[in-house]
Amino acid sequence: MEILQYTVGALGTNCYLFKTSQGNGMLIDPGAQAPLLLQEIEKQGVKLQKIVLTHGHIDHIGAVHEIKKATGAELSIHAEDVEMLEDPRKNLASFFHVPYTPDKPDVIFREGDAVELDEVRFQVLHTPGHTKGSCVLLGNGLMVSGDTLFRGSVGRTDHYGGDYSALKKSLLKLYRLPGDYQVISGHGGATTLETERKTNPYMELIRE
Repeated sequence: MEILQYTVGALGTNCYLFKTSQGNGMLIDPGAQAPLLLQEIEKQGVKLQKIVLTHGHIDHIGAVHEIKKATGAELSIHAEDVEMLEDPRKNLASFFHVPYTPDKPDVIFREGDAVELDEVRFQVLHTPGHTKGSCVLLGNGLMVSGDTLFRGSVGRTDHYGGDYSALKKSLLKLYRLPGDYQVISGHGGATTLETERKTNPYMELIRE
């Protein structure tokens, strides 16, 4: 398995391409710059099979339509954020004044479901707060945290579907996970769960 990171769009969204040993690909959160991402997929010789979304904000879904159309990849998102694929007001495309073509998911996942492609295997953790359907993907020694948890920070809760009380519960859920994980998030640099347990001020708040 190989992981390639691309930072795209005006908000600097991290998009991750997981390339399996069999040459298949899983793309997580293609937020913008579809031509660039398609060029990279071709360059890597990847057959894109799956597009997986950690949540439904425009900066994480903005390139979905074009990439899905070009590759035929299967699109999946949590049940609580399906509505955001269909409504530019809820996904903030209208807020940021960017064009958006609605999409429908091929797969709707929920807490505890598996997201798999060859040797890439993730378990879905539902972590509402940033949006109603925000998720973290756990597996392969990794935590793909979307906008639930950042290095030293967390996702904002003041847009549609945001709920700070729910986010605190989600952070406590992550805090209580056994062991440690390499954390790759929707924005900013990588970290580890143990580092965030010790140094993230929002993790400190949930312990009070």
